[in-house]
Amino acid sequence: ATGNIVVGGNITIGDSTTDTITVNASITSDLVPTTTNTYDIGSPDLQWNNLYVSNVFADTANLVSLSIGQLIFNGNEITTTTGQDLYIDGNGAGGVRLGNFRLTD
Repeated sequence: ATGNIVVGGNITIGDSTTDTITVNASITSDLVPTTTNTYDIGSPDLQWNNLYVSNVFADTANLVSLSIGQLIFNGNEITTTTGQDLYIDGNGAGGVRLGNFRLTD
C-alpha cells in the first residue's frame, strides 16, 4: 500500500511470537499502554540493546552495573576510571558520613 492508512478499532498484528514487525519509519506519537504496570518492553531472554532517551522517570531501577561519567557502580563497589580520584563532598555546611564515621571541614 502507498499513501496514508487509517484503521479504527482493535488491531492484532501476527499470531505467534515467532512473527516479526519491521518499522522503517519514524514514530510521531506516544506509545501508551492500556493498563499501568502491566506490560514490558523486552524480556529477560530477549533484551533491547541500547536505550537512547532524554529523561528517565521510574519508580525502581534494578541495575547490574551503572556508569555515570567517571564513576562506576558495580555490585557493592563504587570505583572511578583508572587514574582518577574519587571525591565525596557534603553539600554546603554538611559533612560526609560513612557509617558512624563523619568527615567535616
